Amino acid sequence: FVATLAILTAKSDRGGKLRFAFNVFDYDGDGFVSNADAYRVCRVLIPSIPDFQLQRLVDRVLIEADSDRDGI
Repeated sequence: FVATLAILTAKSDRGGKLRFAFNVFDYDGDGFVSNADAYRVCRVLIPSIPDFQLQRLVDRVLIEADSDRDGI
């Protein structure tokens, strides 16, 4: 727990913070943040939103984040 919090401190480098954030969203640990990964994490973070709205949100964010338009 303490190691996890340490990565989020101001003294931590940006790369470490980005790796941490990526690993949070890479729910299944396959090296990619899939739609299912993002949905699972967002379901925990935003429990009150209806399923269909959450799925639309995840879809939209992943489309915008897919800079090379390869679908992964």
